[in-house]
Amino acid sequence: MSSIPTLVLDSLRRFGILIRRVGRRFRRALPAVLLTAAMVQGSPLAAQAPPIPTLGSWRDVTVTHVARLGRGFPLIGKEAALLMRPMGGKVTRHPLLPRQVAALHEHPLTDWSCWIQHFSTVQFQDASRRGLRVLQLPIGETDAFLRFDVTVDQPLTGAWVNDRGNRLLTLGEDHQLQLWQLEVPPYDTEPREIYPVTPLFQIDLSLPDKRALAPRWSPRGNFFATGHSAGFNLHDSQDGTVIGRFGGDPAQDQGDAVLVDVAYSLREERIATASTTFDRRGVAATDRNLAIWPNWGMNEKWDLNQGKALSASPRGLRDMVFDPTGAFLVTVDDAHGIQVWESDSAKLVRALPTEAAITVAVHPWRPLIAVSSQASGSGEATLQLWHLERGQPFRRFVCKDTPPAGLSFSEDGTVLLGADEIGGATRVRAWPVPDPDRIGP
Repeated sequence: MSSIPTLVLDSLRRFGILIRRVGRRFRRALPAVLLTAAMVQGSPLAAQAPPIPTLGSWRDVTVTHVARLGRGFPLIGKEAALLMRPMGGKVTRHPLLPRQVAALHEHPLTDWSCWIQHFSTVQFQDASRRGLRVLQLPIGETDAFLRFDVTVDQPLTGAWVNDRGNRLLTLGEDHQLQLWQLEVPPYDTEPREIYPVTPLFQIDLSLPDKRALAPRWSPRGNFFATGHSAGFNLHDSQDGTVIGRFGGDPAQDQGDAVLVDVAYSLREERIATASTTFDRRGVAATDRNLAIWPNWGMNEKWDLNQGKALSASPRGLRDMVFDPTGAFLVTVDDAHGIQVWESDSAKLVRALPTEAAITVAVHPWRPLIAVSSQASGSGEATLQLWHLERGQPFRRFVCKDTPPAGLSFSEDGTVLLGADEIGGATRVRAWPVPDPDRIGP
């Protein structure tokens, strides 16, 4: 009988130990729980969370398409060459092999693209800018690469390779735009040192006022847009065929409107255009006329009446980007800050209270946007994550000196990259992206 009280006392003692352990764990977890709840609700406590430090910083990077930073970017030093790949919350260094490094060091880089396990580069071969070298380098597989040389009569002002690396656009000083095919012939089994390029298409972009928009590749490289004095043309990248001719603003007379910017949705099923007018001195108006062209990929020819003008005219437009689904367009301008528009109706659905925003990037699959800004009074640079649906800030990043002028998320959404100019050179910084569903900072 005496053993029963002993068993009871022992059970009570064990229960007390369990309660104390649970209490200690609850006290340790309570700040994280409160912080997570504050982030979800957009409480001021979210702003008190420590800023997220950078993963790294790299200088002298050639950046022509900021959106491509999320797939990887080259870092070409005096002796070595690396391909930096952001993924899994970090930026991994992929050393290029000796023959690839030697080829990249012969001429300065002017453009590049990274697609899955292939890296394409564009280089001017000499100071005359009448020759280009395009290299297609497999990443980490072999020291070999494919080389394509392009030679033209007139000096070139620009060259742009698409994301897949199989098409090249060149623009000469005579305003002639040329489309080139960069593919090995299907029955060419003999390895060559230099493979031939095939000219596919040529168009004259010259205008009386010389205000043609530089060509813009779509995200997957299937289309490119060229601007003209009354709007833009959309071309098929296979052969340059014009599949649509459109004005810059469907709500106004297109006689004086000039296209100044184009944004594609990620799946290439929508496009947004920004146009403006110029005075007799060639000075552009500060207002921008924005239009969204929905579901254009469903038709053989685009119809001007499909486009819908946005209800407001942004003043000092800085950036515009679609969300991953293409259902919304996010714009940044000096007068209104950040605004979110519904693509189908072209109606304003949300305005985010941000000051002096410079640029934005949309997370590839979460309702998050990164916002770079600089306060007009203090000049303080800030970089924040916002929850797009709730319209509240989520986390801050360490951004001490200069705010990024361009932002891009990695393809898996775990790394945020920003590009800015420091001392005449381009700098790229990277930050880890926190998971809003994970408990804790």
